[in-house]
Amino acid sequence: MVTPEMANPYLRPPSMSTSQSLKTFMYNRETGAFLGRTASSW
Repeated sequence: MVTPEMANPYLRPPSMSTSQSLKTFMYNRETGAFLGRTASSW
């Protein structure tokens, strides 16, 4: 069985509000990035 996610893996991520986007830029919990950079990129 093919789900819509499997049929098109290039879907856009869900849109965020401006404040959510800013919070994610400051600290991204998924990647551990701070201000858009990971510890190894500093």
